[in-house]
Amino acid sequence: MSKIVVLLGIFALFGMFAIFSNFAFASCAVNEDWSDAPCFDVLPVNREEYRAAWAPYYDYKGSDWMEQKKAEMFDAKDEGMLAEWMDGSSQNHNVFSYYQSRGEISFPLEYDRPFFEDDPRYYLQFFTQGWLFFVLIGVSAGLIAGAAVFIIRRRK
Repeated sequence: MSKIVVLLGIFALFGMFAIFSNFAFASCAVNEDWSDAPCFDVLPVNREEYRAAWAPYYDYKGSDWMEQKKAEMFDAKDEGMLAEWMDGSSQNHNVFSYYQSRGEISFPLEYDRPFFEDDPRYYLQFFTQGWLFFVLIGVSAGLIAGAAVFIIRRRK
């Protein structure tokens, strides 16, 4: 009986590890506009690291070009076409990423998701996706197993 409880405990630990680990093995696509474009392939990202990584893009493209593209971007946003504008070219997506890193624009609604570590929606999504249910089940199973072991040992 105690071997079963130990095995259940080990299974519960591995299950909790699987639930709370967020490993992703992804690679970024080649950026045709800027070969030094940063690659943040696992969300959420640190806001300051993201800002620092995108800062050189402004100098790379030049202020006149960047301001022109910024105006295009905000026009697309006003017309409700920001997602289409972003997907139109890697240049557009890079411009969006630069200004998003500075906090001047945010994702359009169809792309809206927790992006930065300090966005509370990132942590709240665990509860809305059913994670709380699995956590409660795991904790309950552990408590029941512990109580069973305690009762069995007291009877002996």
